[in-house]
Amino acid sequence: MKDSTITTIDTSNLDYSIANEEMEDIEASNIIKSIVKQLKSGNEAAAIEMILDNIQHINTPHSFSGKTLLHYAANYGHANVVELLLDRSPELLYALDPVGGCPIHSAAAGGDAEIVKLMMSINPLIITLENGIQDNPLHTAMRFGNVNLIPLLLNTDESDQEPIISSDGNTYYDDNIMLSIHVAELQNEFGERYYDYLDNVEEMNLVSFFSV
Repeated sequence: MKDSTITTIDTSNLDYSIANEEMEDIEASNIIKSIVKQLKSGNEAAAIEMILDNIQHINTPHSFSGKTLLHYAANYGHANVVELLLDRSPELLYALDPVGGCPIHSAAAGGDAEIVKLMMSINPLIITLENGIQDNPLHTAMRFGNVNLIPLLLNTDESDQEPIISSDGNTYYDDNIMLSIHVAELQNEFGERYYDYLDNVEEMNLVSFFSV
């Protein structure tokens, strides 16, 4: 004879657990929004205090924009916040926003050389990362008119590269030539004139970005 006993499962604890997680997510989201508000208003000290008090939430993206605190800090020029976030969560360096942008792209858009240098000191190759529209940080810097970043983003490790002496008397390196082509294309697209072209690509005159 078959056992007709019906087994019931108590889901009360499960429901409570789900509700609790949802509450924690809402709390984290509100904390991130509050920190972003401080970053936007330029109140770096308050932002740092809030981050230290809520360090467990620093990887949580903004619920509306999908960007991390590192994206915001880099974009708004808060070098101390960037240093703190990278010290506590280095993986944030590679966090993507909804359009595929890394924090280095936000830094390039913001134009703060100190922040770009800080990120490059962790991994110099981040200047090669592309976002969702295939812009590397150099492209992004040019789109936002941050010509001050050009020498920094063009200068890779020079120790193992053969130098090129251009007609302007300055020394450049092989990797710079390829990157400069991308920049020049962007500048042509926007009608800007920072570069003069010579017949020989290897003798491209890049002097203007050093004199801007």
